[in-house]
Amino acid sequence: MKLYLIRHGQTNWNLQRKIQGTTDIPLNETGIAQAHEVGRKLLELKDKYTIDTIFCSHLQRAHKTAEIIASYLNVPCAPAEGLHELNLGAFEGKTWDEGRAEFPEAYDAWYSNRRYAPAPGGGESYQASYERCAAAIRREAAKLPRDTRGMAVVSHGGTIFATIAAITNTDFEDMGKYVIGNLSVTVVDYDPDTDTWKFESVDAIVEGGNNSTAPR
Repeated sequence: MKLYLIRHGQTNWNLQRKIQGTTDIPLNETGIAQAHEVGRKLLELKDKYTIDTIFCSHLQRAHKTAEIIASYLNVPCAPAEGLHELNLGAFEGKTWDEGRAEFPEAYDAWYSNRRYAPAPGGGESYQASYERCAAAIRREAAKLPRDTRGMAVVSHGGTIFATIAAITNTDFEDMGKYVIGNLSVTVVDYDPDTDTWKFESVDAIVEGGNNSTAPR
């Protein structure tokens, strides 16, 4: 089975470089247009991107993106518990520069071990968000018919970033080689019987996606 991890369309906070995390920010007009564009392109490329069903984060920027894509592909679409963006605690609503300026000691302590350290102010770690999302994918994949070719998961830059890092065993300092823009499609070969995840590619389906998915 193929997994297609799709990042939601653009929001105003993306444009402002604000950290969204679990804050429920809607798509802006560009994000809605991007979702329609990627829906059309995925339909044109349906032999390459074999999507039989779509699951998504409950946050509206991902849920709306998923609904638009599903309308073109004529496939089922439903939110699934556990696919939301990682909780970035006290950093949410700020830019990364603002977060570091306001919480310098906490930021530096978190940044040096951000894969496993929770964000200050009740947040979670990137690893925790990966484990949560992976568990959700396993749970939903187990419900699908055996002949399912592909499952799309519309979620968020941070969780996709963490997932790629985990399944490729890539250090966060080297993750800059993976560009996870709005509406990018990360392709993973997934065997639900053996729980084997094999990264294949990050495909830029639409132009102009914001690529700010993690602090640099």
